[in-house]
Amino acid sequence: MIHNNVNAPRASSCGRLFDAVAAALGVCPDRVSYEGEAAARLEALAGRGPANVSQDGGGYPFAIEHQTETGMLRLEPRPMWAVLLSDLRNQSEPSTIVRRFSHGLATALATVARQVVEDAGKTPNDVVAALSGGCFQNRLLTEELARLLRSAGFSILLHAEVPPNDGGLALGQAAVAAARLLKS
Repeated sequence: MIHNNVNAPRASSCGRLFDAVAAALGVCPDRVSYEGEAAARLEALAGRGPANVSQDGGGYPFAIEHQTETGMLRLEPRPMWAVLLSDLRNQSEPSTIVRRFSHGLATALATVARQVVEDAGKTPNDVVAALSGGCFQNRLLTEELARLLRSAGFSILLHAEVPPNDGGLALGQAAVAAARLLKS
């Protein structure tokens, strides 16, 4: 389907990757009741598996492509799908698949962060990485990415009092609106 571009729309959200992996595993295959449900179910499923992903064959691979027209880096999930689908055919444990996916995604995101910093002529020691967005409600992804970034020298900011998803976005929008009202 991906190769033939059939029912495979482009998306810019890590959340859609979680949705797609959940569908492939039969977790929320048709629909979800709320945003993030598939990712939450995957996280719960992964909690029952082994803690060491290296025992499971490591994280799934992602390609990182440089977009010449925008200058941005983009994660390409096709390599991940090839291995994940092979694991499904080989009847790997769903918890193993979720852990390999989470670890692979975190590794790819850390690689992109390091590349962006390098392209800017900086070092990770010069940068504070803020992990924000709905996908960072996922403990596996957040903890693994924070660990990888810290080990590379980044300082990390994580949400503590405000959720990283749309609830935090709404609060930020309200704060901006209130500040504008106070100025007028």
